[in-house]
Amino acid sequence: MFNKKITDLFLVLALIFGLGAEGWKSADKILLGGRVNLRSSPSFSSSSKNVLKTLTPGTQAKIISYDTKKKYGVGIKVEVTEGPNKGKTGWVYYHKQKARRTFVLQDHKGKEVQVENNFHSFFKKALDYRKVVERAKGIRTTADTPIALDQNQ
Repeated sequence: MFNKKITDLFLVLALIFGLGAEGWKSADKILLGGRVNLRSSPSFSSSSKNVLKTLTPGTQAKIISYDTKKKYGVGIKVEVTEGPNKGKTGWVYYHKQKARRTFVLQDHKGKEVQVENNFHSFFKKALDYRKVVERAKGIRTTADTPIALDQNQ
C-alpha cells in the first residue's frame, strides 16, 4: 500500500513536469459569455434529448472531467458554482474553433487559459492529470518525527 502511494505521488509529479509550461495553466473553471446547453451526458448532437438546462451569460462552473473523444472539440463535465442553476452538474461542449465557443476556460485565479496549440493534447494531459490526482491519497510516514520548538521566541 505504501509503495502504491509513492508511485502515485511520482506519477503526479511526472505529469506536472511532463506538461511543461502547460502544466501551470490548468483549466479549473469556465465563464460563460453566451448561452450554452447543460446536458446529462456527453452527447452533443442536436437530436440528443439530454438537455437539462440552458445556462446564461455570466454563469461560472467548476470543471470536473473531460471527454476527449470528440472530433471537433471536447466535452467538459462541470458543476455550476455561480448563476441561476447553482449546484447543477452536467456536460457542455468546448469547440476546437475559437469563433464557435460560448465560454472561456479559466485557471483557479480567474485568468483565461489558452489551448489553441495542441488542443486535444492539452485536454488529454489534463484528464490524465485529474485521474492520477484522484487516485493519490497522500503519503504517510513510517515513523513519527519530533518537532523542535524554539522556546526563546
